[in-house]
Amino acid sequence: MQTGLDNLRELRRGDRKKLNRRIAVMFIAVIGLFLAMCCMRTTVIGFISPVTAVKNICAMLRVTLVDLFGWGSLSAADIISGHSYYYETVGMFKSALLVIVTGAVLSMAGGVVQCVFRNPIATASMLGVSSSVNIVNMILVITYSSSIYQMIQMRYVLSYAVSLGSLLIIYIISRLMGGKKSSVTDMLLVGTVFMRIVQNFVQVYQYYYMTEDDYLILEELNTYGTTAYETQTLLVMYGLLLVCVLILSSMRFSLNAISFDDDDSRTLGIRADRLRLIALVCAVMMESVAQVNYGNIGMLSLLIPHVCRYWLGSDFRVVLLGSAGLGAVTLLVCRLIMYLLSFNYYLSLISMGSIISVITTPLLIIVLLQQKRGWT
Repeated sequence: MQTGLDNLRELRRGDRKKLNRRIAVMFIAVIGLFLAMCCMRTTVIGFISPVTAVKNICAMLRVTLVDLFGWGSLSAADIISGHSYYYETVGMFKSALLVIVTGAVLSMAGGVVQCVFRNPIATASMLGVSSSVNIVNMILVITYSSSIYQMIQMRYVLSYAVSLGSLLIIYIISRLMGGKKSSVTDMLLVGTVFMRIVQNFVQVYQYYYMTEDDYLILEELNTYGTTAYETQTLLVMYGLLLVCVLILSSMRFSLNAISFDDDDSRTLGIRADRLRLIALVCAVMMESVAQVNYGNIGMLSLLIPHVCRYWLGSDFRVVLLGSAGLGAVTLLVCRLIMYLLSFNYYLSLISMGSIISVITTPLLIIVLLQQKRGWT
């Protein structure tokens, strides 16, 4: 008996080491791709030296401290003057950081939604996130036309508000359908119907009432998104996302339990309804950011948790961490491809969502064909 237990412990230690190695490889890849992206030029295809890139990033941090707190004896202009390719490095640094954060939170949101609904094809888009962002874009385009490109903060705020309002409506309707007892199946059903109603309304309004210029602006926003690189806007957005990630991390043990039936979760002393709603609020906020920044890239939130469950196991704690790393790597690779295509006019019209679909669809097929683990 003792020999069998020792063998079991040895197997578990071996699995844990293999899991740790795979997670470490993902995060090393994130760091490597991030540094490579920071060394890229923005005006021509080429690279600057890593030493120059690091110096420029340090100068950017000094400039930020000077602007925010007035620290240091030199002005921002004096600090920048001694660094070549400064603005190119700063632009690529902010872009790479935003890509990493967006890929991580979008993939984590997908893992959370699939865990909560116990459904491997569930995404936050089924809860009205995409439709909510689209209707926010339409309202702002109708009101402000092309000025919407300078209204990044308003787009974030309204997208958060409308997405959370849609989630609340879906939750309330599903509770009423279930006799004041929420059902994951009812929420998905109501969310799908709600999403279709909003999309049909948007399409009808576009066809009959929008001008051609406003229609083109709206399509561009929904397809490509708009990214904000203002330091204060980014810091506020990162702060909100950090709160969501910390909440989900603190719930990682309980979310494993609510993947079972509600009655089984209740026997463990877990309020499944409350935890489900909190997790969905965080997931909706995280996916709203991705939708605003890069348009329709929800395919990433569907694929990455699949790959993580196949590669790392079905434990939600591991899926949450692995989704963050693998999502960041995938979106960084897609962003690098966009960078290479951006110097050709026709290829630069390809959106991030199209690149993600081309890359991830074969990968999803391979995973589904080779997957031996069921939905556990």
